[in-house]
Amino acid sequence: MKKTGLITGATGGLGFELVKYFYANGYSLVITDINLNKLKKVKKEIQNLRINNKQTIDIYKLDFNRIEKIKFDKLKIFVLKNIGTPAVIINCAGFIGKIGKAWETEAKDYVNAFNCNLFSVIEICSRFVPLMIKKKYGKIINVAGGGATSPRENFTPYALAKTSIVRYTENLARELELLQGNLNLNVNCISPGIMKSGMTKHILEFGKRNVGKNEIDKLKKEFSKETDSKKLAAEL
Repeated sequence: MKKTGLITGATGGLGFELVKYFYANGYSLVITDINLNKLKKVKKEIQNLRINNKQTIDIYKLDFNRIEKIKFDKLKIFVLKNIGTPAVIINCAGFIGKIGKAWETEAKDYVNAFNCNLFSVIEICSRFVPLMIKKKYGKIINVAGGGATSPRENFTPYALAKTSIVRYTENLARELELLQGNLNLNVNCISPGIMKSGMTKHILEFGKRNVGKNEIDKLKKEFSKETDSKKLAAEL
């Protein structure tokens, strides 16, 4: 099995930690995110972590807030050209969406949250799972959390999208389990919990009035810690 991986949301807090971890463990990677300059910066920063001369890291700009079939078809072509069928896919791209009361949130406010957090995962899996089945190997990790395990007031679009990822992952895993042919395929969700990231800083900027005292207190507690939980999540 070649050590290859596709990681989305690669410039975010957890995404960057995942890129570092897998590259330092000998993986050739394709990393994606919306900001090309940040992708270039990530690539430059991790080059010294390479453990063999055959390792590669390729960047691909992709806006997950807009779901268009052709964009994911092009991503598939790019990935296959550079690393072949990836042994590992980590769907880490995330978008918080509108923050506010559920009764003040309209259907249109859910679009970007669902596009990035759920529909992009479905588009990627639909393109690469058949290739993994053919190869009889693959590991997919979808990042849930964000209200998937319990109510999260004032974050309904984000929480609903993340909850949907859990059930989608369970269904996909079950369907693969029922296939015959000795497949070594695993699909899992992780909920990494609160961590220091650009997203959590963004939430803190909204303040108690918008996101609620509960949320702010949890975030402040995390930011006061000396340890970085992103590293623990990457190891998981």
